Amino acid sequence: MNIVKNIEVMAARLERAREIVKLGLIYPIYGDPERRYVCKSHSGQQDGNGQVKLYLVSQKGCTCADYRHLREVNGGWCKHRLARELILGGEQDDAGARRAADKNGVAHKGRTQPVGNGDRRRAARTGS
Repeated sequence: MNIVKNIEVMAARLERAREIVKLGLIYPIYGDPERRYVCKSHSGQQDGNGQVKLYLVSQKGCTCADYRHLREVNGGWCKHRLARELILGGEQDDAGARRAADKNGVAHKGRTQPVGNGDRRRAARTGS
């Protein structure tokens, strides 16, 4: 792929990453020393159980197919990893990510399923 095409592809991927952040589809795993995130599928892809696919995103990589394909092309910069970098780089602060996570399903300390208000209050009191 020539350099201009590569830049155009990365620019489009960055715009999709911004949409992921704006839509609140990416959540930090609180308490994770590796600062990993969980990202819901932007395209609505489903797993074998009919649930929206979730991807584990870290500095080192992502569990999506695009990452595996792009490792050799551009170092693995899929839209999920770019979204994580947008958050960590300050385009959305951690408080914004927490609000989105609480609204759409949280990833507090490894949890990715939605929680009720009682769970949120208990988590706030106990830190879990």
